[in-house]
Amino acid sequence: CEDMHITNQTDVFKALGPKIKAELYDGNAIVLFAYGLSGSGKTFTVFGMDAVDNPVSWFHQPTPHDMWGLFPALAYELFQDKQDGWKITMKYFQNVVDIVRDLMSPTGEERMYKEGMRKDQDGFMDIEWCSSAQLNSWDDLRKTFLTANARKAIAPTQFNHQSTRGHCIMVLDVTMPDAEDPTMKKRGRIYVCDLAGTEPAGDIVYATYKKVMMPDGTEEQKYTGPHKDQKKTKELQEQGKKINLSLSEMAQFFMKMAEAFKKKKLKPGMTIPGCNSYFLCKFLKDTLLQSKTYLFCAIRPEVEYLKYTFATLGFAKNASVVQLAPKKATTACTPAERKLLAQLEQMKQELEAAKKAAAEGGGGGGGGGEGPAAAPSEADTEAMAEMQKQLEEARNALANADNSGPKDNSQQEELEKQREQYAKRGISLMEFESNTAKPHFVNLDEDPFRSKRFLYILKEAETTTFGPKCDCSPPSFSLKRDHCSVEPFDDGSFILIGGAGDTFLNGKYVGNGERVALAPYDWVAMGTEMMLFSTPGKNPDAEPDMDSVFEAFQEAVETRAMAGGGGEGGGGGEDAAMAKRIEELEKANASLQQTNSTEAEDVDTMDVAAIVPVYKRCKEVAQLCKELDRDMLRFDPALAKNPDTKKINVTIKVKNTQNNEEISLTEDQFRAAASVLSDEKFKLDMALQNDDFYETPEQHDPINVMYDNNCFHLGSATMFPEYLVYCLDTDEGDFNCEAKRSVSPYDVVGTVEHMWVLLSGENAEEGEGEIPEINDPSELIGKPWTGKLTIKRAFDLPVMVDQAYMTYEFFGSNGREQFTTNQMEEGITHAPVLDYSFVHHVPVVTQEFVDFLESPIPLQLYVSPAVDSKALRKARPVSTSNQTIRRALMGDDAGAGSDPFVRASELEKENAFLKSELSNKDKEILALKAEIYKLKNEAASGGGCAGEGEGGAAG
Repeated sequence: CEDMHITNQTDVFKALGPKIKAELYDGNAIVLFAYGLSGSGKTFTVFGMDAVDNPVSWFHQPTPHDMWGLFPALAYELFQDKQDGWKITMKYFQNVVDIVRDLMSPTGEERMYKEGMRKDQDGFMDIEWCSSAQLNSWDDLRKTFLTANARKAIAPTQFNHQSTRGHCIMVLDVTMPDAEDPTMKKRGRIYVCDLAGTEPAGDIVYATYKKVMMPDGTEEQKYTGPHKDQKKTKELQEQGKKINLSLSEMAQFFMKMAEAFKKKKLKPGMTIPGCNSYFLCKFLKDTLLQSKTYLFCAIRPEVEYLKYTFATLGFAKNASVVQLAPKKATTACTPAERKLLAQLEQMKQELEAAKKAAAEGGGGGGGGGEGPAAAPSEADTEAMAEMQKQLEEARNALANADNSGPKDNSQQEELEKQREQYAKRGISLMEFESNTAKPHFVNLDEDPFRSKRFLYILKEAETTTFGPKCDCSPPSFSLKRDHCSVEPFDDGSFILIGGAGDTFLNGKYVGNGERVALAPYDWVAMGTEMMLFSTPGKNPDAEPDMDSVFEAFQEAVETRAMAGGGGEGGGGGEDAAMAKRIEELEKANASLQQTNSTEAEDVDTMDVAAIVPVYKRCKEVAQLCKELDRDMLRFDPALAKNPDTKKINVTIKVKNTQNNEEISLTEDQFRAAASVLSDEKFKLDMALQNDDFYETPEQHDPINVMYDNNCFHLGSATMFPEYLVYCLDTDEGDFNCEAKRSVSPYDVVGTVEHMWVLLSGENAEEGEGEIPEINDPSELIGKPWTGKLTIKRAFDLPVMVDQAYMTYEFFGSNGREQFTTNQMEEGITHAPVLDYSFVHHVPVVTQEFVDFLESPIPLQLYVSPAVDSKALRKARPVSTSNQTIRRALMGDDAGAGSDPFVRASELEKENAFLKSELSNKDKEILALKAEIYKLKNEAASGGGCAGEGEGGAAG
C-alpha cells in the first residue's frame, strides 16, 4: 500500500483530457457521467472543489490548479485554443424530484420536467426554455458558473455536508468552422452529468456538522448527528425515493444497452424502449446512444459503505461492456458567415502588415541603417487602434451571425421585458441591482434556488406599502392588500407598521397599526413571504443563520395558530372546518390501530400540529386553482402510513370533482406543485397589468401539475410468504392479494396478481432439479435458497393510469434491499400489466432470513393517472383571454367579463368540453367491457399467472 500510486486530478486529466478534446473538436458529443454514493467524490472528479465559499474552488482560480477536476482543466484549454468563428454557449440545470430548475435564470425559473423537452436538429435532447449564455472567455465561464452553482439544491446528510439533492447537468456547446471545408461548421458538445447520490432513501438523515481545525491548518466538516427537526429528514427521504427510482431506471437502461451490444444490435441513433418515466433517463438516453460516454464510478473506502461499493461496481460492470460509435454533428455556414470569415481573415492580415510596417519603418518611414527602429507615429498608432476596433466588431458580428447553436438574444430581450414588468410591481431583480446602496428588503426562502432573487427597494421620503396593487407586490398569494408598510425617518431609520395581513418581525407578531423599529438584518415575514431588511453600509458583518430564521418563523406561526390567532383566512368557520377535519383524521387513525396486528404494527399517533399548516396550505392552493379557473380540484390533508417506517405522515389528498379521481401527494410534492402554480399566477397577473397575452404551458395547467407529473403511492398489497420457508410454491388461491389505499380511509383500491416458484438453483429453470423438502424452518438454515417472484399485473384500480410500477423489499447480496418492478408505460388502463420476474437467491440461509419470510412483505403500488387536459384547455384556457381568470386577478370590472355575449361564448365552450368528456367516458366504458370479456375468456381457458399450468387465476 505504501508503494501504491494515488491517482490525482492531474493524472486523470493527462489520461483523458487530450483524447476528449480531440473528440470534441471533431464534432462529437461527450458525456461525462459521475455515479456513486454521496461523498464518494463524484463532483470532485468532474469539477473539483465547487463550494462558493471555498477559495480553492475551480471557478475562483484564473489559471490551472492541481485541485481542478476534469471539466475545468478541459475548458481552460478550450478557451486557450478558441479561434475566430468559434461560438461557445452554456446551459446548466438541475432536476429536483419532478421539477427542472434553470440554474442560470436570474428569476429562478423552474418547470415540470416534461415541459419543453425536445430533440434538436442533430437528434440530441434539449430543454428549450432553459437559458443559455454565450461565453467569450475563460473568465466568462468562471463567472457564469459561480453564479449558477450557488443556486444548486444541496443539503447536509450524514454522507456529505454538501450533498447534491438532484441531478445536475451542464451542457457546453462548441461550434467551430471546419478547417477542411470552409462551407461547413462542426458542433461538439460536452454534457457534464453530476448525479445525486445512490444511497437508499431510507438511510438518509438531514445532518448537522461543525467545522474542525486540522493539524495542517485546514478546516474540515465533522458530522455531529441528525438534525433535531425530523421533518427535514422526512423531506430528504421523499426526495431520495425519486432519486433512487431515477437511478434504478438509468441502471436498467445501461443493462439494456449491454444486452443489445452483446447481441450486436446496438447502433448509433437507435432507441431502446422503456426507461422513459423519470427526467434523468428521458433526457439522457437518446444522447447516450450517440455520444462518447466517460463513466466515473466513485466509491468510498470506509468498510461501513461496503454494500454501496458492491452496488456501484455492479453498475460499472454492466455499463463497461457497451461500446458505441458516436454521431458527429455538422451544419452549413450561411453565406453571411462565409463572407464575414473572409473579411475577418483579410482584416487580420492588414492589421499584421500595418504592425510590421510600423515596427520596421517607424513613424514617417525614415530610419535606415543599423540603429533601432523609431517608434510608430501617433497617426500609425491611431490607425492600428481603429483597425483593431474594426476587427473586434467583425468578430462580434460573426458570433451573432452563427445560428447553428443555442441563441440567447431572445432570452435577453425576455429578461429585459421581465425586468420592466417586475419594476411596475416595485420589484427589482437581484441580477441587476445587487450593488444597490439604497435600503431594501431581499426575499428569503428555505430553498436556496428561490432565495435572494428579488429586492424591494424602499422609498426614502415616503411610506412604502406592501401587498397586491400596492407599492411593492411580492409574488406570493399569501399577501393581502395593504398587508403592512414601512415608514422612513430623516435620520435614516425605518419603522414597520402592521396592516391587514399577518406580519412577523424576528418571530414577534406585528398587529394592525402596531409600529416597530427596523434594524439592519432584521427578518420580516409577510404572510408566507420571508424577507431580510438590509441597509448597505450599516449591515452587521454576518447575516442571521437561515435555518434558525425559518425555525423561529415556524414556531411563531404555530404559537399564534394554537392561541387562536386569525392567520391567513383563519377564524370563525375556517377554524371549525379545520377542527372537524382533524377529528375525522383522528378517527381514521384510531380505526387503523384497531385492525389486525400486522396492519397496526408500529403505527404511530398522528401529529395534530403538523396538520394545521397543511390544512391552511390546502385552502390557499384551492383558492389559487379557483383563480386559475380550475375550481374542480379539491385538496384535503390526509394520513398516510409510511411504507418504510410504518409511521403516520400527513399527506395531501387531491380530488378532481369532474371525474372523482383521487390521488395523494407528499408535502414535498405538493409544495413544489404549489410553487409552480404560484409562479404561473404571477406571470398571468403581470401580463394582464401590461396588456400582454400569456398562456401557461400545457404541463403547468393545474390539472397536469397535480396529476400528470407524479407517480403517487396508491396503496400496498401484502404477501404472506411463510410457505416459502418450507420451499413451497404459491397456491393457486393465493395468486391475488388486495391492495389497500395508502391514505385514510385505507380502503381496497385494487388487486395485485403475483406468484412464487421455488427453483433448485440460481441458474436453474422451473421444474429443473430437486427442491428440498423442509418440515421445520430450522432445517433450512445453512442451505441455499432460490425463488422466482413473478408480479404479472394490478387490476381493478380506481383510476385510469398510463404509468405504474411496484416496489418491495427482499434479501439481496447486501442484506435487505429494495427492488423495483418493470414500469407499465404503454396505453391507458385500469389494469396495468407489469410482467415482472426476478430470481432471488440466498447462498446461505440464516435465522434472519427465516424470520423475514415468516413476516408479511408489502408490495407498494405507484401509479401515474392518465390525464388529457386538451379539451379542457381549449374550453377554459389558463390564459389572459379567460374571462374567469381576468375577473379573479383584476376584479369584477375586468373588461369584457360582464359582457353577456362573452359569457355566452364561454358557456358554449364549456358545453363542447362536457360533450367531449361524455364521449371519452363512453369510449372508456367500451374499453372496460372489452377488457372484462378478454378476462372471462382467459379464465375459461385457464389463463392467468399460472401460465400454461392448470387453473390460472380468474382475475
